[in-house]
Amino acid sequence: MSVSPVDEERPRRNPLRTLNFWLAVIAIASLIVGSLGAGLAYLALQQPDPEVAFETIGETNVLDLRRPLQDLDILFRGQNVQEQNLHLRILTINVANIGDVDILPAHYDHNDDWGMKFSDGEVIEVRQIYA
Repeated sequence: MSVSPVDEERPRRNPLRTLNFWLAVIAIASLIVGSLGAGLAYLALQQPDPEVAFETIGETNVLDLRRPLQDLDILFRGQNVQEQNLHLRILTINVANIGDVDILPAHYDHNDDWGMKFSDGEVIEVRQIYA
């Protein structure tokens, strides 16, 4: 088999030395570094939030108006609860911080009211059961 003089003059190229190969390596490395940088920036800029949750874990009717008792009168501030067709309930409410950070006094304004609001009722007394 004979070799043409053109083939003898052209040296064989190592594929690791071609410009296209190195451009592809640089492009892939840039994508990896860029993706890592974007992920780290997202984590650094993400702010942990405090969050307060209110959950009713118990509700007890003190007076059942469906079966009124004839010899029992319950007065609240001078009003007969049974005659006024009012309900008297005990609610057990769990208040918990379910956020990512502790809630410190510096995180809120002490002059602002916050908490639960009852639209069709009145809170008589609040007792802390556990903390």
